[in-house]
Amino acid sequence: MFIIEYCPDSSGNSSGQLGGGAYLAELNQWPRNGYNVTMTPFLTIRASLFPTSYLPQKSCITVFLPYSIDRYTIKDIRSCTLNDQSQVKEFHGGAGKVVFHEENSAEIKPAEIETFPSFPLISREMTPLEASEDLEDEISGLYGSKLLGRPSWIQDEIFMPEKYFFALQIIEADIVKLDKRYEGIFNDGALYLYLRQSLKKSNHGDVVGEVFIQFT
Repeated sequence: MFIIEYCPDSSGNSSGQLGGGAYLAELNQWPRNGYNVTMTPFLTIRASLFPTSYLPQKSCITVFLPYSIDRYTIKDIRSCTLNDQSQVKEFHGGAGKVVFHEENSAEIKPAEIETFPSFPLISREMTPLEASEDLEDEISGLYGSKLLGRPSWIQDEIFMPEKYFFALQIIEADIVKLDKRYEGIFNDGALYLYLRQSLKKSNHGDVVGEVFIQFT
């Protein structure tokens, strides 16, 4: 079980990136939402974020949201929200997009979107106290930005199909401390990411997971 830490003063040795552009090879690979609107990268994940080899080297996963820092409403947030198990079947695909791709050496972005503030991130093992708190509740784990382990549910517990595993959660309160421009991105809630068990069999450009939000 691991905590996600954000490192605004990092020297560049990071395992991922919050906000900023995407490390796609070409702009023509950039995803659009159902209304043909260019999506915005929220999170980049590299192989080194995980304690074991989930991802091939020189590849990464980018989580895209259907809104950007200068353009989102509660309706946009609700399009990414999953509050109870009855919604899972209809939710498949969601409004967000989780893309596996070869990693470019530099980030790129279309001119028409305003990206979220950029911060490198890493993961670290939970302290004994954090690990203990993570196991206190029968259903929910520790409420915080974290990798693997047990999700911390704000609404109902969600069970994804067996082909997915819980990868991480990002808490809005954690990233608002980094930059106030993140305020409201999850309506004071959290984002949850589930990835395919068979990531290593994926082709570049594949959608390889489900991403959703919960809030009160």
